[in-house]
Amino acid sequence: MILDSRTLVLVADGGRARIFEESRLGGPLTEHPDWLAGLAVHGESNPEKAEPAFLDRLCHRVDALFDKHGFEHLILIAAPRSLGLLRTRLSAKLKARLVLSEPHDRLAASLDTIEHAVRAMRVASA
Repeated sequence: MILDSRTLVLVADGGRARIFEESRLGGPLTEHPDWLAGLAVHGESNPEKAEPAFLDRLCHRVDALFDKHGFEHLILIAAPRSLGLLRTRLSAKLKARLVLSEPHDRLAASLDTIEHAVRAMRVASA
């Protein structure tokens, strides 16, 4: 088991997201709101079109972050519908790096709650 691998944790719904970095396995999460600058939903009045468009842009941003920051693993936490749409939009590279996912809307959750959720997912998958 590699303890110093870097993990990107993406928490999202159909129109908003939060990104966290876990610099070592089981370590604290650091939120990076600046990594999502300019990614908000843009003027689409139809939610059926806005959500997929936002998730497409989000996946492209995550892909770029993997290249720029050298992440090894990806964890997704998203509302059930958004999680399904995210999974279909991930590049092959990100799909290969996806280690855990959880179908819950935790966008408004505290940092402690998200850290606990990540740890619980790891325990459940062990």
